Amino acid sequence: MNLLIKPFAAKCWRIVSLVAVLAAVASCDREQRSITGAPGGAPYAAAAVTTSSVTISPNGDTFLNLDAMNNAANDSLNLYTWPDNKIANAIVMKFDLTSIPTGSTIISATLNLYLFDSDATTDSTYTVTVHRIVNKNPTITSTTGYTYDGVHGWTPNGCCYNNVPLAQADISTPVDTRSIDKTVGFKQWDVTSIVQGWFNTPATNFGLLVNSDPSKLADRHRFFRSNEAAVDSQRPYLTVVYTPPAGGGGVVFQSDWSTALGTSKRAVYDSSAPYGPWTNYWEFNLGDTTVQLLSVVAGGPNGGNALRVQQRGAIPGYSAVVQVDHPVPPATDFYVRFYMRNDDTSPADDHVVTVDIYKYENLTYIKKDNYNPAGWHFVSSMFGCGYTYPIGHWGPNVTLTRGAWYRFEYFVDYIDSTHIQVHPRVYDATGTQILGDSDFQQSDFGSAMWNGRNDWTLASYYAAGYNFCVNPSPSEQNPDNLTPLTSFALGNNGQNGAVDTGLYWYYAGVQIRTDRWPGP
Repeated sequence: MNLLIKPFAAKCWRIVSLVAVLAAVASCDREQRSITGAPGGAPYAAAAVTTSSVTISPNGDTFLNLDAMNNAANDSLNLYTWPDNKIANAIVMKFDLTSIPTGSTIISATLNLYLFDSDATTDSTYTVTVHRIVNKNPTITSTTGYTYDGVHGWTPNGCCYNNVPLAQADISTPVDTRSIDKTVGFKQWDVTSIVQGWFNTPATNFGLLVNSDPSKLADRHRFFRSNEAAVDSQRPYLTVVYTPPAGGGGVVFQSDWSTALGTSKRAVYDSSAPYGPWTNYWEFNLGDTTVQLLSVVAGGPNGGNALRVQQRGAIPGYSAVVQVDHPVPPATDFYVRFYMRNDDTSPADDHVVTVDIYKYENLTYIKKDNYNPAGWHFVSSMFGCGYTYPIGHWGPNVTLTRGAWYRFEYFVDYIDSTHIQVHPRVYDATGTQILGDSDFQQSDFGSAMWNGRNDWTLASYYAAGYNFCVNPSPSEQNPDNLTPLTSFALGNNGQNGAVDTGLYWYYAGVQIRTDRWPGP
């Protein structure tokens, strides 16, 4: 969950400048550098298999005490020594690993707990161990120091005061041991072996136990925040790094923002996304921390959540973006799906969904405008090797309804390693396809001539053997990017000329895959 922070002033200026140029070429006949090419050449070899990561919140957590009380609703997870050299509390947690693709290989797993309170003694550290729970499968909402499900007892043992079992005979040997200081903040434990075991044999996933320090005198303690904590960013989580299963097809990225609602980084990153969270989340807010354009809300398609984006206009120039870097190997065919709803009325051409915020020329999926009071329009843009009027921007002569969800799908088909054909499909809220290749028209359809015609559609353009050039060279803004069309970004680019309406547009159900059209 690392927020990539860049110097704002320079980057915001660049974004506004880039989109201003892009807006200008929409209406101007620039130098006629060709963006077409004939098929030929061999595609790049597929990239080597890389690792993915996922952040998983517990699907239940509690702590056991020396009594018959259940603490699942508590906002803390307590470790306590009492009396001398006796364990008085133990944390019990469960994690659901179904977000990790079947057939993956677990590389590492780290448990993260936020420490917020420690004893006031001069003891500087407190030894905390983590164990796999065995023998008994606890019910988080009813387990106690005596029972694992509110009825049936933990295995008897003499570990603790008054022979309260506290699950001490139902755990493995420690998988990790850490000396925890008193500095407030997240503490980590390596739980790779536990997670590997669960993933390989899901029936053994009884949860894990975090144990108190039996070497200490009475009243030494460490208290951590639970999943019920009021501050979302202090809640516990598990970070798992894995190698996805081998094979050339299937989903390579997916986000439906189901991690959490609200404005937290964890929610916007969609930290529990099954193929890893968004790589980057940028809020370019000119240093004004009261401004946040991105948040996660309920009300998405099919009862899911959505990423909400606010329009704040070109002055002073707020923008915000999420981007996933390189889920697709270079020169590899892929499919993209996302849902979008627009309630904004700002007339400017917002470049809101693109292949990369600094390589947008290669492919911009959605450049929206609201010039028509009755609704909104969009075009898709492909001019990676130079803009040629009128075939740099392509859009349907259709007015979309504000406040309605639409499903957008794109197939990016590599003709060779540096040339593509992009096939769009748009569906309405009933799932009916309303747009395809034959509906996406050249700029100034019916009047602007190119190669003897003024009525090009994507369908006729491709039928004539044309395609679009992809520029693999680095840009001034992104000098290390030699892998075009491998990333995906969406948000609000702070378009030059945009009006501060305070209104919103929304995204949901993002999926990128390499084998077929995604569908709903």
